[in-house]
Amino acid sequence: MLSANDNNHLAKSPPSGFGGQAASGGTDEKINNLDLFVNRWRQYQEIINRAPGTILTRGNSLKHLVTFLIQQGVSDIYDVRKEHLSSYQKELFYQLNKKGRQNQPGTLNNQIKAMKSFFSFLKIEGYLSYDPSRDIQYSKEPRALPKVILTEKEIKKLLKTPDIHNPFGYRDRAMLEMLYSSGLRLSELLNLKPVDVDYEQGLVRVNKGKGGKDRIVPIGKIASKYVENYIKLIRIDLQRKKNNEYLFLSLQGRQLCGRQLEWLIDRYTYKAKLNKNVTPHTFRHTCATHLLQRKANIRCVQEILGHASLDTTQKYTQITITDLKEAHQSSHPREKDENY
Repeated sequence: MLSANDNNHLAKSPPSGFGGQAASGGTDEKINNLDLFVNRWRQYQEIINRAPGTILTRGNSLKHLVTFLIQQGVSDIYDVRKEHLSSYQKELFYQLNKKGRQNQPGTLNNQIKAMKSFFSFLKIEGYLSYDPSRDIQYSKEPRALPKVILTEKEIKKLLKTPDIHNPFGYRDRAMLEMLYSSGLRLSELLNLKPVDVDYEQGLVRVNKGKGGKDRIVPIGKIASKYVENYIKLIRIDLQRKKNNEYLFLSLQGRQLCGRQLEWLIDRYTYKAKLNKNVTPHTFRHTCATHLLQRKANIRCVQEILGHASLDTTQKYTQITITDLKEAHQSSHPREKDENY
C-alpha cells in the first residue's frame, strides 16, 4: 500500500516535454522520459566534478535500472514508486553474474548507490517532491580481509624477477617497485605522467584518484632510482614513437592498459615460483600490511592509500595471524611458565 508521502512525489507538474502529459498538450499519452532524466543526472555529475569513472559506472547501473523499470511497464519518472525500486533490489539479489553466482553485497550496494544518487538529484533539483529510494536499505557488507598478502621474502623475490638488462624488463621492474613502494591502485599507476613523479624528493602526485581526490604519496629510494633511470634512459625512446604523455609506455609507445600489467604480473609470479594468485592490488595490500607491521602510524597509511575512511585501513591490522601468534607468545604469562 502506498503512503501519503509516496503519492506526494507525483503532485508536482513535470517540466514541459519531460513527462506526464506530452509537450504538445491536450493528450494523456505517456512518453519515455527515463533516459532524458538520466542524461540530466549525468550532466549534473559533470558539473559537480564527480570522477569520470564514477559517472561511467553509476551511469551503467542506471541503464540497468531503466531497463528494469520499462520491463515493469514504467516509462515515466513520475510513475516510479518505492515498490518498483524494492522489486529492483530483489531482482539484483537473485540475479546471477557472469560466473553464474549471486552478486556480492558490495556489488549490490554499488547499484543501489547509483539509484539513490539519481533520485536524490531529482528531489534536490525539484523534478520530484519525494525521493522514492529514500527508504531503500543497503545490504550489510561483511568485512572481508585480503586473501593474498606477500611476505617480505616473497615480494623481494618477485621484484627481482624482471630482467633489468632488457629495456622492457627494466620498465617492468620500475612499475613493480612503484606499486609496492607507494601502494597505488592500478588505475592510479597507469595514469601517472612523468611530471607527477619527483624522484629526487621521493614523491608521487596522484591526480583524481578514487573519489576524484588528489594526494601526494611518498616512494622509497629504490623505487625512485628505478623510475628515474626508466624516464631518462628508456621512456625517452618509447615516447618518440607516439609522443605519449603517460609515464609507463608499451613497445608501441602507447599507454599501458590494465590487462597488460595484469598479464605481466602473472608472468613474473610464475617465474618467481610463487604459488599465489598475485594481482596489481596484491602489491597495495602488501605495502599496507608491511608498513603497519613495521609500526607505521595507521593514519599515515590511510593517507598513503587514499582511503576516505580509517575503517578501510584498519582491516590491514587484522591480516596476519603470525603477528598475533608472536604477540601472544611474547606477552602471555602462561607462555613463560615452564612448570606444567
